[in-house]
Amino acid sequence: VRATSAARSLGIREAGIFAPPGFTIADLALQRLVVPLCEAGWKLLVERRHYEFEPLPGLGQGIETHLRMEQLHDPTDPRLVAVHRSVMRGTLDAASTADIEHLGFEAACHKHLTSMLDADPVDSIWLAFDKAGEPVGMVSGLTLRSGRAYVLFVGVSADFRGRSYGRELLAWMTRYLISQNATILIADTDNSNLPMVRAFSSVGWIQTETRIDLIITP
Repeated sequence: VRATSAARSLGIREAGIFAPPGFTIADLALQRLVVPLCEAGWKLLVERRHYEFEPLPGLGQGIETHLRMEQLHDPTDPRLVAVHRSVMRGTLDAASTADIEHLGFEAACHKHLTSMLDADPVDSIWLAFDKAGEPVGMVSGLTLRSGRAYVLFVGVSADFRGRSYGRELLAWMTRYLISQNATILIADTDNSNLPMVRAFSSVGWIQTETRIDLIITP
């Protein structure tokens, strides 16, 4: 209860619990942690899959992409705002959905994109275009000097979903990070985001932990 009060006073809205892969909130071991937190004022936001492993030889090589990838350098590039808004429309990401419900679509888009640009350099973001030059989505990834590499974001524009572009973007970014001397690959996706769960599995990513994300109630 004291920790919850402190979180509220500091403006902290989210907390996470990590467990072995395959665990769910229904497991007794997690219930013993989650139930007291919910009684103190937290509620479940989403169950997520956490990936953190050494890249296997040939990872991502079996999935080709014919998309044209363009690295961004200008955070004010109007194409970024346009593609990001399209990705946010009908998103399956639980945190983004919660923000849209809480703030409204435009404010949630502004918050998400601002956070993305504040957290990481703009040149970690790549826009993807099909053969006709239409923007089909975006992907963001970063390799640190330590060799730890992150897939930060994968998003397909609303009008181009259902064509395996999420899998192509993930495979492309996987190959790119490895080419940048990544020694550890790290990412997360919601259990409920089935297209991305399938994409990670198809590309060959290995789930190493379950992550339970909680959000504090007002």
